[in-house]
Amino acid sequence: MKHKRYLWGIGNIGEGVVTMVTSTYFIIFLTDTALLPLWMVSLISVIGSVLDFLLVPLSGALMSGCKPMKWGRYRSWLLICPPLVVLFYMLGFTVTDSPVQTALCALLGYVGGKTAWNLVYSANVTLTAVLSKDSAANTKYASQKMMGSNIGRMLGNALTPALVAACAVHMSESASYQTTILIMGIFYIVSSLIHFRICANVEEPVSPASSPKQLSAKELFGVIAVEPRLLLTLLIDLTSNIASLVLPSLAVYYYKYCAESPGLVSTHMLIIGFGGLIGASLVRLIGNRASARTKPILLALYALVAVSLLSIRLFSGSTVYFMCIGAAVAVFTGMTSPFELTLYMKDAALYAQKTGKDATGFIMSLSNLPVKFAAILKSVLIPFALMASGYVAGSAATPQMRQAIINAYTLIPAVFPICGILLLALTPYASAVDHAEESKKINQEVRI
Repeated sequence: MKHKRYLWGIGNIGEGVVTMVTSTYFIIFLTDTALLPLWMVSLISVIGSVLDFLLVPLSGALMSGCKPMKWGRYRSWLLICPPLVVLFYMLGFTVTDSPVQTALCALLGYVGGKTAWNLVYSANVTLTAVLSKDSAANTKYASQKMMGSNIGRMLGNALTPALVAACAVHMSESASYQTTILIMGIFYIVSSLIHFRICANVEEPVSPASSPKQLSAKELFGVIAVEPRLLLTLLIDLTSNIASLVLPSLAVYYYKYCAESPGLVSTHMLIIGFGGLIGASLVRLIGNRASARTKPILLALYALVAVSLLSIRLFSGSTVYFMCIGAAVAVFTGMTSPFELTLYMKDAALYAQKTGKDATGFIMSLSNLPVKFAAILKSVLIPFALMASGYVAGSAATPQMRQAIINAYTLIPAVFPICGILLLALTPYASAVDHAEESKKINQEVRI
């Protein structure tokens, strides 16, 4: 158990490292390196993000519905998919003589890479839920997963511009991105293999009498009808994902056109990476004591995120303030994510108790849906904000462009925390104590 306790999350470092190259730099690569028209960039982003969103439930259904491979139902994907992720992502950063061919490479590489990445993510998040039957231990594993993800994002965002710049001295900018992905991808594959090794004995077969039955494909997609609270979990989870995934991409444009200091991007990414790591670490330290007060803690954190983002409008000319608020928001969202992840675990446990069937893999994979929705919002928000400001790649920043970037950074990402507050405040959402009481009630009903 010691190697699980202390090493779990390393795979998420590699996961975060390789994905931040695409999530943060993909759009600016298409606009400023591939020099594609904004309408084409928007089309690629929207189609890719929507397909990615729709494929998320299928990844969970595939893992839960297919016959397990010889290395395990979930564990096997950690071995098979990471190399595919790297190859497809490299394709996505390919520039050809034809804009149409470049766009097709970008779309195919994005969708193919994300499809394979989704399977790895779903396997990792499901294994996080089944590493232990103790809820306190699962909270720690969830926080370690988020710590690993934040370290990966921090390293990915900090190293990508440095690696691209270093490689660009000897090759084209497009080839520099591909080389960067290859370097990041090797680490991703190795870190996934570490998780693969850690989980060697996690999926040991148990007797049918002691294990919930697997669901059919039809039953998998009726999970929300049986456990409607899961839909609420998905909506609540949007709050932190919008802030943590949309804002870094917008920050790239802020430093390039508003602050006119593009060299500060890597510093900003490093700082928010540390912020997210600090937030997840705090949960690792206080998780056991705070689990019974999940609702008030989340309410307070969501309020802090909303107020922090809106305050940037008052000090948008201060780069230091912008960077400090970015760090604060990263701490807040770093704290919310582990609590939100444990809600999926509890929903999966209650579903198994209600039906006697196991939907853990499918339910845990759905935790990726808010991430994908954030990607869709990003793919729409950034091109729309740029087009509204009259953006032209490489042109000098105008006051309209600066204001459009500030609006995109502060308004819409602040709306989601406010919605999260309303959902939590107005809905009798189950806290850790409520889950325990409901679990006890279900067990009593089953015995009767």
